[in-house]
Amino acid sequence: MPPTPPLLLPDHLIEEVISFLHVKSLMRLKCVSKSWNTPISDPTFVQLHLQRSQRNKNLLLTYGDYENFGFVSLPISRLLGNNTNRNTSITLSSHQLKHKECRQVIGSCNGLICLFHYTTSNSWFRVWNPATGTISDRFGHFHKPRSKLTPRTLGYTFVYDISTNNYKIVAFGYRFIKVFCFNSNVWREIQSLPDKMIIVGNQNYKGVCLDGTLIWFAFLNEIPYNDWRDTFSVVRYFIISLDLATETRREFSPPPVFDDASDVIDPSIAVLMNSLCFFYNFKRTHFVVWQMTEFGVDRSWTQLFKISYESLQVEHFFCDFYGMLSLYPLYLSENGATLILESSREDQAIIYNSIDNRVERTRITNKIDWRFSEGYFESLVPINSLKEIASG
Repeated sequence: MPPTPPLLLPDHLIEEVISFLHVKSLMRLKCVSKSWNTPISDPTFVQLHLQRSQRNKNLLLTYGDYENFGFVSLPISRLLGNNTNRNTSITLSSHQLKHKECRQVIGSCNGLICLFHYTTSNSWFRVWNPATGTISDRFGHFHKPRSKLTPRTLGYTFVYDISTNNYKIVAFGYRFIKVFCFNSNVWREIQSLPDKMIIVGNQNYKGVCLDGTLIWFAFLNEIPYNDWRDTFSVVRYFIISLDLATETRREFSPPPVFDDASDVIDPSIAVLMNSLCFFYNFKRTHFVVWQMTEFGVDRSWTQLFKISYESLQVEHFFCDFYGMLSLYPLYLSENGATLILESSREDQAIIYNSIDNRVERTRITNKIDWRFSEGYFESLVPINSLKEIASG
């Protein structure tokens, strides 16, 4: 009886199967032969793998100081698993910035990390794919403006404009919004902001991204910027959004919670479960989260959580030697039941389950700075398209 011929899978089925592999495994396959390297490097396969990778949600967490600064990629599943009470030292997926000529992580898009470095007179950026080990040259030099503002004090956000398949860096100060487009290699000022507008600090004052839109929480102050004396008299709170495709700005209202502004402390915004959310400290006794179920529609605000600090097992002091307590929501599970919070007064994240009102703390022994976490996932997205960007 003749031997059975080997079963050969069609190329499209092979690509479908290997699209579920981690980047590390795919990089090894690329080194095997040209027959593997070619399809894995194909833009269509890179896009397919990107769609698969987006399901593997991670938090990008920074650690260390200027001399030993880096970040780790922590899977959400690891935080929500049954081992959160065990002491854990993060050693996997650790990435150092010491030799990258940069000192800060601006953001993450499609597995690419945007890095930032500044001096007293100049600053620049680099884009790094830590999964593939590739990094761009310096680009986007931002020279010191003729004002009190310096490259360090501006806010920066790394974004992806899906409508043009273009990455952008958005920089904003108190009076302007500038955009750096990767395909043009220039900074453009696209918006002038009112001189009484103040961006409220959510994490690093950089705004949040949702479906091709960059969003900030802000208020109008009675006193213009040039006359500030650390005194604020709020005229109106509002949310501003920048459409990345049209580069146009619009405004809409936060939830109707400011009838008594003294009840609302430390308000800000986040993106949870692919929706814009508004959160604040209520009367120094509760943490409150609202969700905008239909983006841009004021009447669609719905309250998601009102959690007492007693339930979260935190003691709230408005201000003492260690500063004011602030909480920031990092992640909300797909069923809307489990919320991961960062606390300014603790070195561990808080995991709250609304179904049984249960609270846990992570037990991660590394010196993690939870305040500047980013959503992240590994990808094959190449840096090649950035190589033509020359340092200026």
